[in-house]
Amino acid sequence: MMIALSPVASSYMLPIAGLPWYWRDLEHDRIDEVLPLVLAVDPDRTEAPHWRRDAQDRIGNASAGSGIVIAQCFAGLTLAYFFHVCSRAPDGRPRLVVDRLRWMELGRPHRSLDALLAIVLQTATRFACAEVLLEERACVERRARAALEQRASETGFTATAGAWRRVVPSSR
Repeated sequence: MMIALSPVASSYMLPIAGLPWYWRDLEHDRIDEVLPLVLAVDPDRTEAPHWRRDAQDRIGNASAGSGIVIAQCFAGLTLAYFFHVCSRAPDGRPRLVVDRLRWMELGRPHRSLDALLAIVLQTATRFACAEVLLEERACVERRARAALEQRASETGFTATAGAWRRVVPSSR
């Protein structure tokens, strides 16, 4: 069962393939609302038992530039989330590092993933990051990694050893 939250409560909106997608930073008091999605995308039940603790830890370190972003489709269903932290690239530029990326496809293949990648880029822009780094271990499920590999390269990410990188387009 998926919990539908009102898209009105979302902070941001982006049309992707003609449909609106909403996203916001996950708040501490709403962590359990994402658990149905966590259970749905965790077939081996390796992540779900630790979800609450992992989410609390990540949100608790928000002052260090870390957080969780959730994405909702036009119907208000939470279909994706990612864990991120702001860091520095080797050249010193600000970088958004995504170390956990989960999504559920309900429509055509890769609709949720395409939306999620666009939302990752928007989040990097919001935090004034010059680059996005999607860590290879961000996806643990084999089919998800394969989909990410395909879609990341098709959306401008470059594969490197253990990650996909993309320069964030300047908003100027």
